[in-house]
Amino acid sequence: MADTPGTMNTADTARVIKLVQSLKRPKTVFLGKFFPGILKSEHKHIYIDLEIGNRQVAPYVHPRSKAPDMQLDGFVTRDFQPPTVKLKAEVPVEGAFVRAAGEQIGGEMTAQERDAANFVRTVTKMRDLFTRREECMAVESIVTGGLVVNGVGYAEPIVLNFRRDPALQSVLLGDARWNGGALADPLQDIEDKGELVNNIEGALITDVYMDLQAWRWARKDPKLKEIINLRRAAGGNTADIGPTNTVRGAKLVANMGDYNLWIYQDYKDVINVLPDGTFTVTKCVPVLPPGAVIGVGPDLEGVHAYGRIENKKAVKMGQATTELFMDTWMTDDPSREWVYGEAAPITIPVRPNACWAMNVFGNPLTFNGN
Repeated sequence: MADTPGTMNTADTARVIKLVQSLKRPKTVFLGKFFPGILKSEHKHIYIDLEIGNRQVAPYVHPRSKAPDMQLDGFVTRDFQPPTVKLKAEVPVEGAFVRAAGEQIGGEMTAQERDAANFVRTVTKMRDLFTRREECMAVESIVTGGLVVNGVGYAEPIVLNFRRDPALQSVLLGDARWNGGALADPLQDIEDKGELVNNIEGALITDVYMDLQAWRWARKDPKLKEIINLRRAAGGNTADIGPTNTVRGAKLVANMGDYNLWIYQDYKDVINVLPDGTFTVTKCVPVLPPGAVIGVGPDLEGVHAYGRIENKKAVKMGQATTELFMDTWMTDDPSREWVYGEAAPITIPVRPNACWAMNVFGNPLTFNGN
């Protein structure tokens, strides 16, 4: 008798030969590369001092004239309050009596072993969710120059503004759009933004990231193709303008002069909490909005910081300033086990003017969802 898909004929002999794990693990492209520093604070706010710089030139002065006084620029202090992120999940007792993923049919583990394995999987999954939140924060802080905090318990969204110069955040309209604009000039747009960052901050842009849709239009640009052909002939800069796969989050597609061009393509599931407390889930939302192009470099000096969490048990355990506080407890009658995680993370572009962002399709420069 033939089996239907998804069922098993218990009269047959069978053996599980492989456990295929999910590839939908969080990528940390921006978090790892541009926010490498880690700060922890036992206070509710994170404080960072920024030195004020200038480009003054020493003046010419006649030998018999008095030298003018030089004024020191000083510094400004910026403060940021990290939002709270927390989750809990049940480790159901039923899982101890059901064959685990990868376990041989008929079972070869004890109930205690399965329960322990389920606990580890729950903790790992929860850590992944926190990591994905931090990567999304890193991308959002560069795309919009700030963070929007909106979730359970917030009557209104809270906007954290990193005070990036408005000129470094723009939307291309009309004929300037990359997607069909008659005057579209991707290379000029990228170069102009890099020069603007140099003018405002004196910072170096080394990497340009865009979503796949933006790259599909950019690679059609005649100037880009001409540079590729010339550089290839000289054995210099190259670009891959063929079909592209970005399953690892980011792929280097071109080296153009001083810039590395990347495609960034990662996704997230957005949870929308409704007024009645229920929620809906929008799956596979691009982390980088369609048409978004961003430029960034090491001068950003980004950090991911952690403020204190207001959790009594974390305080008693000396973990109020940890990167991720995790707890577990059980309740009786009915018997249930819970895993809990809480953190207060924030990704801070210490030099917010050391990056730029634009939407080349004419769309508002916003971040996709929570």
